[in-house]
Amino acid sequence: MGSPDAEEQAFLNSCTLTERESTDQFGKTILALTSGAFAVSFILLKDVIKPADTANKACLIAAWVLWSAAMLCTLLSLYTSHLAPRRAQKLFSRGLRGLDLVEASRIGKVTRSLNPLAGVWFMVGLILMIVFVATNLTHENSGTISTGATNNIASALSTNDTLLPTGPTNATAP
Repeated sequence: MGSPDAEEQAFLNSCTLTERESTDQFGKTILALTSGAFAVSFILLKDVIKPADTANKACLIAAWVLWSAAMLCTLLSLYTSHLAPRRAQKLFSRGLRGLDLVEASRIGKVTRSLNPLAGVWFMVGLILMIVFVATNLTHENSGTISTGATNNIASALSTNDTLLPTGPTNATAP
């Protein structure tokens, strides 16, 4: 099996480009989901579950730690994914080719392992948050949902699946 012709090389290049774009998109998605999960957890803690009455706080703290780890892995992955081509160029200029070049680039290996790790940390954090919420919504000392939160939820549901409140809210008009 010889070197690929022009059509095969174009296909291989497009596969490489698609993989790179998918990796970047996955990282950005994990960052967005993790940021949203943090925000939702803070809103739940503030408006739905009273902080003084919470049970199973270890699950909440562990979820926050894992989401922070997911964000760190993703940011490192995005950074190392930009370093990897530079490193490959340096190795190429030193005479490495083919599989030797791929094997020698440790930055590429790090990048390929960080995104899946970030996805795992996000999912485990999500499971822990679900456990925390389920525990506190069924906990006998948990508070009820505040009137403002109830009004916002009811308003959102009554507007045909849009999130524009139509009823009274806690906000005052200037």
